[in-house]
Amino acid sequence: MEEKKTYYAIRRRAILSAEIISIYHWSCGRYGSTWIVRELESKEIRASRPFVAKLMRELDLRSIVKKKFKQTTNWLRRTTSLGFISSIPCCQKLFKSKFSG
Repeated sequence: MEEKKTYYAIRRRAILSAEIISIYHWSCGRYGSTWIVRELESKEIRASRPFVAKLMRELDLRSIVKKKFKQTTNWLRRTTSLGFISSIPCCQKLFKSKFSG
């Protein structure tokens, strides 16, 4: 679909691009299109999220994405150490028979 090339469409894109760049740098690159749209709404500037995302792609602006937490150790391994098992009364007999020799 062909985009409008009227004076007002070009002017609107220029104003939105300037606002998007200022919000993006104000947030230190952390805001994506969703949060930028919310900031624009607080400034009473209306724009859809897909349009803001399109302008951000054209301006080569990408938000910083925080990586999800990845668990590297198993909590069960830490809680079932020999000291923990030997302190449980019902396991003391089994512990002594297996590890005492």
